[in-house]
Amino acid sequence: MKITRLCPCVILITSLSASADDFSGWHVNAGAGLVYSTVNNKSFESQSTPDAFSISGGYQLNRFIGVEATLIHYGKMQVDGFEARPRSLSISANLGYELENGIRPFILFGYGAFKLGQSDSLLRYIAVNDEARTLHTGFGVEYQLENVYFRVSQVFDKTRLTAGIGFFEDSLNDKFSDITLATTQLTVGYQF
Repeated sequence: MKITRLCPCVILITSLSASADDFSGWHVNAGAGLVYSTVNNKSFESQSTPDAFSISGGYQLNRFIGVEATLIHYGKMQVDGFEARPRSLSISANLGYELENGIRPFILFGYGAFKLGQSDSLLRYIAVNDEARTLHTGFGVEYQLENVYFRVSQVFDKTRLTAGIGFFEDSLNDKFSDITLATTQLTVGYQF
């Protein structure tokens, strides 16, 4: 009885590891893109072009699952006269499926650290705390040619900071600064 259950498991593990050899490996990439962002539904406008730069590296476990660490610098941003240079560092799962023609649609889901990088002001801040955790999500499409790949993606970093003095003077109910940064990126990478 135990042998009949063990045989299918061994066959499954062997076939998964054999198919993983074709798609697994380390990769690095760099990209640039446009940023669309809000602080409590107010536009958080970019003051630099291109808006964002990213560097990423990770490991593709098999045809479906990869893990990657990403650093995104969002450039100079401004909202209601307040200035910041936000950036995030995250670790996320990359879930997708590489088709036989080299196209791989994927989604990202992870967690990370966020730094707002506010301009120095004595009394007025977007948020009291400058650093927080962030939810890192995204989706996109990759196209692979041998070891080089191209990626177009939409990436989101969402965080909540304690609202700064003077930022929301019109409402006493706004105790938090909810910051959402969305980046549309074109990325070039290399898979080892």
